[in-house]
Amino acid sequence: DREAEGAFMLGGGRHWAKLYKREVLFQDENGNYTTDIFPKDMFYEDNALGVSLYLRFKKYAHIDEPLYYYYVNLESTTNKFSWEKQYDRLIAACTYLDNCNKWNIYEKFKAECDFRFIESGYVNTVCSTLNSDCSDLDKIKYISICNWVMKKHLPNFQENMIYISTYNSYLKNILR
Repeated sequence: DREAEGAFMLGGGRHWAKLYKREVLFQDENGNYTTDIFPKDMFYEDNALGVSLYLRFKKYAHIDEPLYYYYVNLESTTNKFSWEKQYDRLIAACTYLDNCNKWNIYEKFKAECDFRFIESGYVNTVCSTLNSDCSDLDKIKYISICNWVMKKHLPNFQENMIYISTYNSYLKNILR
């Protein structure tokens, strides 16, 4: 139902923690096989799909045993700051919104799709930038780019009810 699917979109987890059947994952919106589901040559490519991908699946299963061991790499995307990575995160978030529209789920799950865009593309990028060791001038420049992306794609993001109920006032003041 709508409520359960919406809740799943908000808390369904991340792609790196899942195993998929190849024939299910690599289908385009028409059911044809494609290898182009993830964007190429970028960091955070899985964010371009987001949990919206799961709404295309007919069946899910949870197996309560480790089938895959995740390697924590201290040099990985999430552990080393670079503007290239942060820029890719913004592009992935924009692609995610495009995919929500392409897969015809945006209108049904507008608040959830928008929140995932806000969180992955904006909040995470701004917080990574603020916590980085780059210069204050670079931080201002990078955050200005984030602000521009938000104004272009979701100018009234502060009105998203999920955003309002999720983030505290301190963070909201930084992200205005």
